Amino acid sequence: MELKLKKVLEDQDVMNAANYAASGYSSSLTKDEIENCIYNAIWCAVNKFDESRKVKFTTYLHKGVRLQCQKRLKFNKKYKTGQYENFFGYNDRRIDNSSYIQELELEMKDEIENCEDPDILYDRFYNNMTLSEIAIKKNTSYETVRNRINKNLKLIKNRIS
Repeated sequence: MELKLKKVLEDQDVMNAANYAASGYSSSLTKDEIENCIYNAIWCAVNKFDESRKVKFTTYLHKGVRLQCQKRLKFNKKYKTGQYENFFGYNDRRIDNSSYIQELELEMKDEIENCEDPDILYDRFYNNMTLSEIAIKKNTSYETVRNRINKNLKLIKNRIS
């Protein structure tokens, strides 16, 4: 397996095909993201390519690179500039100094204190506990913890917007 991967990485035709497939994403993905997509696609192609289907490896890889780039775009849209960026009404790009960050933290702690169940939010977001760990600590079910967190986050969001 490792030998096959090394052989594929050294093949210039394979690398040209991968770079060509990723070239359409150069305006929307960084160079590092594109490189990561290419290597992920090569890894998947080496593991899953079936010669009996009579498709060239470079054709299979081309589709894989495009798929990886599309997944990366979807991820970027969702997590970098999408639903979580402005959740609490603040744009992360404006955060320049530590005093502003401290002010936001204090404001968020005040909002959490005014929730129905602030302990669950503190455990989840400040103590980095999983929902299962919180459920065990509170002697309740996973679903109850999940519902309480979602309910409290909605309350906070409605109060500050």
